[in-house]
Amino acid sequence: MAKKEIQYTDGDIVIREGLREITEKPVLEHNRIVIILCDEGSILVDINGQTRRLEKADILICPPGVIIDNYRGGLNCGIKLLSISDSTLLRFMLKGRRIWTTMMYARNNPLFHLNEKDLALTKAYYYVIKEKMQTARDFYYNEIMQSLLQCAFYEICVVINRQIASGISDNELSRQDLLFKKFVELLAQSDCKNRTVAHFAQMLCITPKYLSSVVKSVSGKTALDMILENATAMIRHELEYSGKSVKEIANEFDFPNISCFGKFIKGRLGLSPRKYKKLLNQ
Repeated sequence: MAKKEIQYTDGDIVIREGLREITEKPVLEHNRIVIILCDEGSILVDINGQTRRLEKADILICPPGVIIDNYRGGLNCGIKLLSISDSTLLRFMLKGRRIWTTMMYARNNPLFHLNEKDLALTKAYYYVIKEKMQTARDFYYNEIMQSLLQCAFYEICVVINRQIASGISDNELSRQDLLFKKFVELLAQSDCKNRTVAHFAQMLCITPKYLSSVVKSVSGKTALDMILENATAMIRHELEYSGKSVKEIANEFDFPNISCFGKFIKGRLGLSPRKYKKLLNQ
């Protein structure tokens, strides 16, 4: 019998184990990063129509936009899958150094071999995350899950960067990839007071239409979606941790009034700012 699907409440993460469970419940969304670990035997999997073979201690890292299907393996194969939403990946990219460069390398070179220590560490992260997902959701559950995911993701980036012989320079990126990289860097530096595509396009000396086209082509998301996701994450952090009033936060992010701020938050989080803060304090 296939194991029950385990999924983080807001869709940030999906964990699956075993060839049968993965084939019966494939990750169909293409706007996610998918990490596949083979820890026993060997498996075959198609990546954008190209067959890849994973042996023991191999890890396959597929950024958003990659189509993964047709898993095949023997009875003795061991396979673990971790899938992270693109919104979570964006948060990691904004916080970490050279994450987009690392993901660009993985998109073109998705298969890596782990040494004994890396394999043990990767499996340890997998089982800690899985165990935590099955526990009662206490007061700090979301914070713990986010921290675990972030640590696991950065450890995988360490593996990738260690196997990049000389790194990947900006000269090796296409013009669109380089422009997207600069856009993400601007998002990371943004105070989120200006939440328009035109603002970022002006900083990049291009038209809003061209910026939107490039971001959609590279990431599958619109530039406005990424801008608003980044702003929402920053505002949510202020609501959760700053101790400031709703009015103070609205002013800090240059909303014209409390009503506009309330509509923005309710549209993004499903609750008014005051109800969101009240829920956190329960």
